[in-house]
Amino acid sequence: MWKTLIAPKKKHRPEKFSDFRKVLKQEEGHPNRRYYIFKNIILNNLFGVDIMEEAVEICKLRLFLKLVAQVDPDPNKENLGMEPLPDIDFNIRAGNTLVGYATADEVRKVFKEDTQGQAKLQFGEVLSGYQRFEERVELADRAFKQFRRMQTDPDMDAKDFTNAKQTLREKLKILDDELNRHLAREYGVKADKKADYDKWLKSHQPFHWFVEFYGIMLNGGFDVIIGNPPYVEYRKVRDAYLLPRERYTSETAGNLYAFCMERSGMLLRSSGWFGMIVPAGILGLEETLPMREVIFRRFNNNWFSTYSIRPSKLFDGVDQRLCICLENHKDKELSNIQSTRYQHWNAEERDELFPKIEYKPSFVHDRLTRVLQIGSREGTGILQKMELKTSKTSEHYQSRSKNGFLIHYHRSPRYWIRAMDFDQYFKSPTRTKSVHHFRDIYFNDMRTGKFVSALLNSSLFFFWFVSVGNGRNITATDVKKIPVGDVRDEILAVMANLSDSLMRDYKKNSFIRERKDCEFQEFRPSLSKPIIDQIDQVLAKHYGFSDEELDSIINYDIKYRMGRVVGSGEEEN
Repeated sequence: MWKTLIAPKKKHRPEKFSDFRKVLKQEEGHPNRRYYIFKNIILNNLFGVDIMEEAVEICKLRLFLKLVAQVDPDPNKENLGMEPLPDIDFNIRAGNTLVGYATADEVRKVFKEDTQGQAKLQFGEVLSGYQRFEERVELADRAFKQFRRMQTDPDMDAKDFTNAKQTLREKLKILDDELNRHLAREYGVKADKKADYDKWLKSHQPFHWFVEFYGIMLNGGFDVIIGNPPYVEYRKVRDAYLLPRERYTSETAGNLYAFCMERSGMLLRSSGWFGMIVPAGILGLEETLPMREVIFRRFNNNWFSTYSIRPSKLFDGVDQRLCICLENHKDKELSNIQSTRYQHWNAEERDELFPKIEYKPSFVHDRLTRVLQIGSREGTGILQKMELKTSKTSEHYQSRSKNGFLIHYHRSPRYWIRAMDFDQYFKSPTRTKSVHHFRDIYFNDMRTGKFVSALLNSSLFFFWFVSVGNGRNITATDVKKIPVGDVRDEILAVMANLSDSLMRDYKKNSFIRERKDCEFQEFRPSLSKPIIDQIDQVLAKHYGFSDEELDSIINYDIKYRMGRVVGSGEEEN
């Protein structure tokens, strides 16, 4: 579901000065000023599109309830003293916002090409064809504006209003039908084959922004676009409808939310504001890189806040790490990227979550092309100092064959990241180990392997993972690309001893859990925090962290990482 409310910047301005005075007079004389203002805002400033008709009706109902809440019902008056609610059938629409012609350039292309996609020879005829179509769209837009104006006129005649609505609906239908036939040809569907054409219309539900909101698009687009697009993989809807490939550069993201973000950039005026709630993977996944490039080409002011799913979720029932993206473009040469830290919170802290959010300067990581989720001055310093060690990353020390010192890391952590140089206990009649959650890494020598193993267990790597990674699944890139640099022999020796101590402590604090058809060893890394702190202290010397930076690492999200009840039988990882 993609519910998008779109607000044009320009206030409703009657074309004639006499109309303007009339509006002021109506406002002054209206018995409920708040109702009058809200009604005008809804009619002239709020627009929305959703592919689900039920969502459209719910949106309308919510707006109506907001209006009704401004009125104290009077049982002695007709209709309890409430004036008719506005008709917003042409403001809040049902349709597939991703399928259809959005801009004048797209529609011009329709009239420039014939059914085979070859450009016509006589450009004058092409231009006149588009001009004739645009003239009819202008007439429909005038009817739309008149339809809205009638609803704030106290002397409106009900019959005239009904006729105006029917006329507007007919004009829009004729225009939509013409563009639908052109669009169907792009999909290889012929309008004269009624069964095929009707099936295509039903499955694709094309929505032509150029026609439905012509006046807004003519003035450069919407001033504000906000939405919560569907988090649906494109492959799951391809059987229902296809998207025009040449119109979207974010297809590799493989998710409808990316297409919705890209389309919104097309619909927004050049200096407009954009806000979307999307999966946090938009900032760090390799497949979403084209979408990040679309964002940074379109906007030069960016704010990103990211939210975990534990202990609490942003939306109940949505098991998805989320990012609120706020974008704007101003006439500035320099780009501005601000981000928060990766947010964890308990249910009782929800009311304070947004008031306490702090944006701090961030940047796109050059080597990983990811947006960093930092949120603090100390975090920026830590990542910058780590980058000084990029002469050798973890990958440099890894074996290219399945030989050498072996460690296993748990790739789906929660509050703790666990890497071990031993096999955990696992017993099942159908499989030999939990293949979905563990990955193996081989190192050229034992001491370097134990250094990296200790690093992966550290709070520093947890900070790296949530700041640079995707916050949910550790990827091979996360492990390979973390900077290590040259490591002195004395540090290798100390870290090898700490790694051995940590492995012993993990085993001591573990227990066997039975679940379904298997038994497995479960660990409680929080009980080993003193050893992990020692590892972080050695790493701080290696990377050159200040005391404040080390303190921020040791205490990073400690409230939530240590807040679990240990020994309750719950898995902490």
